Amino acid sequence: MKAENEDVSRTSPNARQNQVERCTSYLLQKIESGEIGMGTRLGEPSLAREIGTDRATVRATFERLSATGILERVPRSGTYLKTMLPEEMRSANQVRCQLEMLGARLAATEATKDECQQLIKTAGLLDELTDDFAQGKIEVWSSIRSLEIEYHTMIARASHNSHLLAMLNRDSFLQVCFPFLMISTSLKQESLREYLQDSVTNLDVAMAIRNGDPEAAAEVMARHVLGSLILYERGLSEQMQGEASHQAGRVRAASKS
Repeated sequence: MKAENEDVSRTSPNARQNQVERCTSYLLQKIESGEIGMGTRLGEPSLAREIGTDRATVRATFERLSATGILERVPRSGTYLKTMLPEEMRSANQVRCQLEMLGARLAATEATKDECQQLIKTAGLLDELTDDFAQGKIEVWSSIRSLEIEYHTMIARASHNSHLLAMLNRDSFLQVCFPFLMISTSLKQESLREYLQDSVTNLDVAMAIRNGDPEAAAEVMARHVLGSLILYERGLSEQMQGEASHQAGRVRAASKS
């Protein structure tokens, strides 16, 4: 065991970062699947054994996800999957909307031709995966989450503003996407299909940026971000209705027995 710990201590920074990325993805997948529910206490030793890594990697993952607001570290108690209230999501989305409007506005004038082409390509793939999810292919959700984060980070990079990119990095988008992990499997497919019929797509945003009109790009981005909040609130409502129905069923079953 000592030799193993010594090997871990000599792990290169890049290797350590790769381990943290792997641990983060694994944990998010368990959250996404519903295996870990809001308020669940997470343990470093058990998760390290489960993943096949060391406690230092798990601790770094916990710190990262705590910084993004996904996990909550309680002194003398432990680390928990945070329970996010609708009010918190609205507050986060208000800030995100303003920052992303600025990113789209700047990208419309600063993005290179290659960056615009890559944005359009990524947006098209993301919209295709979203359509697949709406048709019942639940297994593509993890790919949507990863690509959604990458796509919006690409827009921030295309702004060529280092300060904006620092605020709109990958971890900040993890926080924004977190609530969607909690409702993805409970959102009714017909609700998602109805939403997609009238929503502003990722490709709409990418095309607006490529067209080079800063104000138009900002306006399309605002509609896109605010639309995602509407979808989240609809999903949360459906989730709460489902839980209430399940609870009522248990009460009826208990009364009959």
